[in-house]
Amino acid sequence: MKTIFNASAMLAALVVYPVHAQAQDKSQTYNEQPQLAAAELDTLTVTGTAKRTPVFNTPADVQVLQGREKQKNQSASLGETLDRLPGISNIGTGSQTGKPVIRGLSGNRIRVMQNGIGLYHQQYGVRHAPNIEPFFADRIEVVRGASSILYGSDAIGGAVNVISTPVPFASPGKTELGGEVTAGYATNNNERMGGLRINAANDQFGMTGAFLGREGENITTPNEATFSESGRPGAPNFSGELDHTDFEQRNGEFAVGWLAPFGTITARYKHWEDEHNYLLPPPLNLPDGIGIGQNLENDLLQLEAMIDLSPGWHLEPSFTWSNNKRQSNPGPPPAADRPQGSTRDYLPEDIVIDLERDSYTGRVELVHNDIDGWLSGRWGIEVVREEQVSKGQVALSPGGEISNYSVFGFEEFELGDLTLNAGLRFDRREQEAKASETRDQTVIPANAGSREQTYSVMTGSVGASYQLTDNLVAAANLGRGFRAPDLFELFVNGVHGGVAAVQIGDPTLEEETAINTDFSLRWRSQRLQAKATIYRNKISDYLFFGDTGQTNAGGLPILQAEQADATLYGADLSAHYQLNTLVALHGSYEVVRGDFDDSGNDLPLLPADTIRGGVTLTPTAMGALENPYLTVEVVHKKDKDAAGQLEPFSQFDNTPFGTASTDDYTLLNLYAGFDLPYEASGQPGRIALRVNNLLDEDYRDFLDTYKGYALSPGRNVTLQMNLPF
Repeated sequence: MKTIFNASAMLAALVVYPVHAQAQDKSQTYNEQPQLAAAELDTLTVTGTAKRTPVFNTPADVQVLQGREKQKNQSASLGETLDRLPGISNIGTGSQTGKPVIRGLSGNRIRVMQNGIGLYHQQYGVRHAPNIEPFFADRIEVVRGASSILYGSDAIGGAVNVISTPVPFASPGKTELGGEVTAGYATNNNERMGGLRINAANDQFGMTGAFLGREGENITTPNEATFSESGRPGAPNFSGELDHTDFEQRNGEFAVGWLAPFGTITARYKHWEDEHNYLLPPPLNLPDGIGIGQNLENDLLQLEAMIDLSPGWHLEPSFTWSNNKRQSNPGPPPAADRPQGSTRDYLPEDIVIDLERDSYTGRVELVHNDIDGWLSGRWGIEVVREEQVSKGQVALSPGGEISNYSVFGFEEFELGDLTLNAGLRFDRREQEAKASETRDQTVIPANAGSREQTYSVMTGSVGASYQLTDNLVAAANLGRGFRAPDLFELFVNGVHGGVAAVQIGDPTLEEETAINTDFSLRWRSQRLQAKATIYRNKISDYLFFGDTGQTNAGGLPILQAEQADATLYGADLSAHYQLNTLVALHGSYEVVRGDFDDSGNDLPLLPADTIRGGVTLTPTAMGALENPYLTVEVVHKKDKDAAGQLEPFSQFDNTPFGTASTDDYTLLNLYAGFDLPYEASGQPGRIALRVNNLLDEDYRDFLDTYKGYALSPGRNVTLQMNLPF
């Protein structure tokens, strides 16, 4: 702990995250005058709060990504899109797969939502990323810390709310038609991206529709000599172009809305599909490696309404259906008809894992705003029904049913400079593995009583923020979160190719519960915006897969589901200093530690300590180019030891060609862009250039799941264009 706060003190005067990352409200345009940047901190957030609340004043530790800053950072993966936010990291696998890490927690401990409703994407796997297209998001809000009060199970470490582009409505008597064209290209994997959005509206009805396609070839790492070429211990097994890392995506959405006399009604449909390959671990005698293919699909239908009851009171009913599919084909050994393994070219005929889950969520919230000018809140009930079918030859997760019933209430009080909030929630969750929905019944317990689990959990939270001066706010939060084990964790029994191991579940697992605390100081003025946060998360019955010390016939380690109490703690700091109208300095620092209370052993999948620092130049104009910017950024990540045999892919610390632990490294990144000299629909056209790993450094990122046998990606130049019409 001492290390964290010593480092925090040294960096407090410098650090910070670029103010552009504090996205502006939709009603604002991106202001070309740097001295007005502080106003962007008044962005309104709706996630984790009782009402739309300025980020600067809300007790919750929330950050918003939208507008120009979202365009600068967005990629095919949600994790990579959010990676530059302080306290957020990315578990990456290739260029299309990335899942967010919030304060050291990921997967089932982070709730990923679409417009406030949780999405299921088989998130238990370290390589199972959210099925989200960032381009379709109007804004992405991230809540750090336990968020179970509003969002239930899986929000034990935080929540990511992807808010869709709103349905437009026109002024009375007018009809409007517009949209946006987007295109992009990335050099590292020859990735092409193109999309179109069309909006149409009159004063009562509106619609918006979009399509976006992405296609990427194999990623490329710095061309270092491999272990087989050099014999050097620790050299990668694969280098240069990594075979079997290509992907293709096709994504679309359509939404219609009615501005009724009593409020609004919106219907939205989204489709997301991804076909990709993974490069599997060696054997050494195959220089191009072995590939395994996957097909992923997600369909989403949301019906939402806002019904005005009386001034300050409204009802928000919603219904969401989602369908998630995951198909994987066999891994090694290669066969005569597929010498490089079972890549996606062999799907869907060559299927081993075939999972499909339907989720139905009904939610009704009663919302009131500013009663007597100081009280706002939301009360609700939610019913979730999930039905899973496991049709594959191997049941990575069994078929089954999950039902969750919850009631919750959340109130916020504004008393001058003091804001207080408090909430309570009760959840009852019932789960059952069903042999009738599982083709491979080896995962179904013989004892009928072990097939069913019931969890009843009460959670609560309190938060406060106080505006000490016009420039300084102090905020603190105390919350209890929970997470129920998934069908996978309860019943898995077999090879999980995503972690190159055999995993065995335990139907007697208890729910995880956590007490999360944080404290932050936030400063804003005309020249300086800064935030410093410390936090602690005490988790009871933390669930993990422990190494039994045994291997199967193929040499894969056998991991058993276990539970033990654990504690995470850390800090993140950020600051932006506007030196003058042209130059801004910015940087951030983040560190997280986590260990088991009894043994003191480290928790797995914790990000390495990270320091970012940079300079942004924002001239007022460059000829016809409006609002140009150039950012040069240095990122340093410290060395990081794997958490022993608990770390995914820990076996590579014991091979001559790879590693699970990583050395420190420093990267130079560059960001540049400008607005086009016209506006359509109130928004300018934008061009953005991003160069990651400008100097093409050799490195392994600790959260890169290819680190055991390959380097992390080399230089990547990405160009994106957004052109409204």
